Amino acid sequence: MSTDSLAGTDDSGVAGVLDQSQAHELACDLVGEIGRIGMRAKSLARAIDLDRAGAVSSDTDLAFDVVDAVANARIRAAQLRSVVGEPRLAEARSALLLQGLQYTAESARELERQLSYTHPRRSLAAGSIAESCDRAGAVVHRLVVLRNQPAGSAAAVSGQKRVSPSAQWLVGSAARLLPATDRPRYGEEWRGELWDLAGEPRHRQLAHALRVLLQAWPTRRAILCTPGEDGDRW
Repeated sequence: MSTDSLAGTDDSGVAGVLDQSQAHELACDLVGEIGRIGMRAKSLARAIDLDRAGAVSSDTDLAFDVVDAVANARIRAAQLRSVVGEPRLAEARSALLLQGLQYTAESARELERQLSYTHPRRSLAAGSIAESCDRAGAVVHRLVVLRNQPAGSAAAVSGQKRVSPSAQWLVGSAARLLPATDRPRYGEEWRGELWDLAGEPRHRQLAHALRVLLQAWPTRRAILCTPGEDGDRW
């Protein structure tokens, strides 16, 4: 199973999609894919650094920040690969990897915007890196959800209403990415949405929490780009 095929898989109503060997193989592919993203990021950063005449220091600094972020994401992917057979650890490692990929994608998009004024072709390269990080993030989401989805919906059958501690932790991590002044409002909203799923199977709660985490960075960017009441936001 390839990373591309899993990225486009719908996790609703799918049971037993990935066994441990398949999950490990996919995690290995994910490490390799992030490594290839890193090679592209390095190539772009070196090209910007060499072209001093057309580049500004902020372009160069941001390009190498993207390189470092991809390298860190690859380390986190390798850590996820090592625990892919242990659901609890895999959930925690996947959350860290998703945060890293989201940060990398946002940095690459900022580089794309900066380069659009001076180097349109390199701007497209930065945008391509961001899109690749988004796809890798989608793979992480599917990998964890489909790997941990039970063959039978035991929680739903028993009628018990509980919220997975792992899902709560993921939603809390998403809220902590936001500015302190907006964190309580969004955190309460996201926790409320999660508790609405208390009667659902654990894998559905986990899928929702991962989606919340995936949207945390775009939410942060939207908040920071919206003027506040005192006009002190970007």
